Amino acid sequence: MIRDYVIWTDTTAGYDSREKAITCCLLGISGEFGEYNISMLNDNPDMEALKKEMGDILWYLAHLSFVTGVPLVEMGDEVSFDDDGYQLITSLHEKFKKIVRDDNYIVTEEKMPEVQVLMGLIYTMIINECGWYYWDIEDIMRANMAKLESRKERGVIGGSGDNR
Repeated sequence: MIRDYVIWTDTTAGYDSREKAITCCLLGISGEFGEYNISMLNDNPDMEALKKEMGDILWYLAHLSFVTGVPLVEMGDEVSFDDDGYQLITSLHEKFKKIVRDDNYIVTEEKMPEVQVLMGLIYTMIINECGWYYWDIEDIMRANMAKLESRKERGVIGGSGDNR
C-alpha cells in the first residue's frame, strides 16, 4: 500500500514548486515528530490524537519520497522514536541541506543511497512505533487519506489545526 500512498500524497499537497514541497516536507517531518513526542509526555496521552500525528509524519515522509523519487523501503532495523528519531531526522535534514546547497534540490545518484537509507530508517521507525501500540500502519494511512480528502473537498487543505 505504501507505493500507492506515496503517489496519492501529491493529490493533497498543493505546493507550487518542487523546492517548496521538499522544504515543507522536511519541516513537517520534524514538526509532527515533535508534536507526537510532546503528546507522549502526558500521563495519559490521547491515543487517537497520536495516531493522527503518526499519519501526518507518514504523509510528509511519503510526499518527500514522491517529490524526490527516493523510494520508501522498510529497512528491517530496530529503530525507535525514543532512541533514534531525533538523530535520524536531523541526519536527513543535514543530507538535504547539502542537496539544496550543492545540487539544487536534486537527489543525485551519488547521494541517493544515503538518503534512501535515512528515509527507510524513518519509515521503519514509524512502522515499529505503530507495532508497539498495535496500530495497523495501513489503517493509519487510510485514516490520514480520509482526513485530507475531506479537507480537500471542503477547500480547507491549507491552514492549521484539526478543526478545519
